[in-house]
Formats: sequence, C-alpha cells, structure tokens
Amino acid sequence: MSTAAFLQINFIPAIALLMMRHNTRQTLSFSWRTRVLRTEMLLFVLLLLCRTAILCNLGKGGFGPRILLKGLGVWYAFGLLACAYLCFLYVLDVAQDGNGQRGIKCWILAIPALIGSAVLLSNPWTKAVYFINMVNYYKKGPAAYLIPAVGMLYLVVAFLLAAFGALRAGSAQRRGELGKLAAAFLFPAAGILVEKIFSMDAAWAFTVAALLWVYLGIQKGQVTQDGLTGLNNRRRLDQYMWELDERSGERETCCYLLMDVNKFKKVNDTYGHVTGDEVLRLVAEQLKRTFGNMQAFLARYGGDEFVVIVKGKTQDEMDVIIHQTQENVNAIAWGADTPWQLSISIGCAMRGEQGKQKSHELLELADERMYRQKKGIQDR
Repeated sequence: MSTAAFLQINFIPAIALLMMRHNTRQTLSFSWRTRVLRTEMLLFVLLLLCRTAILCNLGKGGFGPRILLKGLGVWYAFGLLACAYLCFLYVLDVAQDGNGQRGIKCWILAIPALIGSAVLLSNPWTKAVYFINMVNYYKKGPAAYLIPAVGMLYLVVAFLLAAFGALRAGSAQRRGELGKLAAAFLFPAAGILVEKIFSMDAAWAFTVAALLWVYLGIQKGQVTQDGLTGLNNRRRLDQYMWELDERSGERETCCYLLMDVNKFKKVNDTYGHVTGDEVLRLVAEQLKRTFGNMQAFLARYGGDEFVVIVKGKTQDEMDVIIHQTQENVNAIAWGADTPWQLSISIGCAMRGEQGKQKSHELLELADERMYRQKKGIQDR
C-alpha cells in the first residue's frame, strides 16, 4: 500500500475519533466509564499518528529516522497494551455493575500489562521485542509475540465477560447492554479478517467503528434510562407502550403493574432527599431481582412510582408475584435506626379486562387500584 493511501485510511478514523471525543463532553454524563472511553479515544488517535509516522520513516537512511523508529516502536506497543487493559477494565466494570474498577484486584489484574511494559521499557537494551536492522526496518526479537499475546488475553477475557454476562443477565435491559458490548469485539475481529483476505489496512478502521458502537450504545442508554435507578425512563415507557398497542392483536397476556412507595414523603421529610434517593435505588434493585427472569419491562414512572409490564402470566400467577414483590420490598434494609419497614402499594390491570386494550387505559386502571390500596394503608 502506498504512503498516500495509508495516510488517507488513517486520517478519517482519527478525525472521527476526535469528533466523538469532543462530543462526549456534551452528551455523556461524567463518570469513571466516560473517562475511560475518552482516554481510549485519545490513545487511538495517538496510535494512528504513531503508525503514520512509522510508515513515513521505515527504510529511510540516517541516524534520525533510526532513533525515531526505536521510540515510536516502544510507544506504539505500549499504547496497544494500555488500550487492551483499559478495554478490559471497562467491560469488567459494566459486568460487575459499577464495581469492576475498584480495589486491589485492579492492580492484580494489571500484572500481565506491567510485565509487558517492563519488557518494552528494557527493549532498547535487550532487543527482546524488536530491533532496527541496518536499513531501518523492524525485525522481531525473541519476545516479539509477548505484547500481542498479553493484549489479546485482555480482549478475549473482556469479550467472554460481556458474552457470558449477557447470557446470565436477569433482565432484558441488562442482556442488551452486555450483548451490545460483546458485539463490539466482533468489529476489530472482522477488520483483521478483511486485512488478511484482501491485504487492506482495515483493522484500525473497524476498531474505530467498535468504539463508535459503544459510544452510541451509551448515548442511547442515557436517553432512555432513568439516571437515579437505572430503570427505563418515562420516555422509553411511552415508546414501549406504543409498541405494545401496535401489536395489541397478539394473544399473549399482558399485565400492567403500577407501584408506589408508601410514606415516601415521610422518608424525605425525616431523613432527607439523599436517603430518599437511596431508598428509590434499593426498591429499583429489588424490582430488578424480582422480575429479572420474567418477560418484564421495568420503568420509573416518576417520583416514587414504578411501572412493570409483564407478559405471559395469568391473573393467578400475577397475584402470587405481586405478593412476593411486596414481601421483597418489606425485607429491604435501608438504615440501622429506621422505625418502619418499607412497603409498596401495587395496582394491577390485565389486558382485555373491562374491555380495555390500550396501554394508557390499563395504566389508568392500575393507577386507580393502586391508590385504593394505598388509601387503605394510610387509613390504618
């Protein structure tokens, strides 16, 4: 491939990455994962520039290009290693629901990367990974495959974490999140395949496409998810109910549950809004566990209200599920010195009940029943 063609192929991905990175400031909330994603994007841009500089100096005579190639070779290999490790940490954090980047285990998991880095830093003297021959071309050293092997190890483990996490996920939302993350690893694999078959420099372009895939997934999640509880938000609920109404002719049973945390205002007034937010998160987590293995759509309706739409259950089965849900919420430990248990009022409406088929009608019916139950609790 000519130098001009190589520059063109690398120029477009680099510009795309810089634009994406700039856009993350406005579109993504500030978090550890966002920082990792932005760091990955910057590293990829620098690696693309590094590859371009290497190509422009390969085979050129003189001491200057020789020194430059030595330095660029170390940086390029180190950058690849750092990208692979950060990618692994990102997936680990998602798979462990926000706890993957904390603690001593991160340093333990970094041991292969640290060993690879030490070998790279010693390469100018040991020539273990590569060396520059007399005509300024790279030649493999005895440990040439160590860095690619360590990087591939991190990427394969990250893919397996995402793939098996998706298979074991308790909710459709979680399966989708981890499944899309696992699918991102197919892009660079496809790029390498194209590169081998057609002798095209495609691996990096496909890798940039993988980053774009992850970025768009995060962006979509922030548009459709409630920031406090991680459940679907009101906007996504409206969209989902519209989709259900479009398929209302299907015979599958569908149950609408509207839930409200009892005495939630008292929690806020007595213990403050920070505690109130924590209570909502705990209730949401309990709902995820309760409905995780069912065909269920969970959303925060607003304030302390939640909506769950369950498919494929009879009224008798739903009565058991509702009772179990209330018991699970009762069992939530939300503070050592709190004088009362958490409880939740639930209204239920089945599709077709009282001739009602539309989602908004069924939600209104569930709302009426929920408030009757809530009033009975308050009158005690």
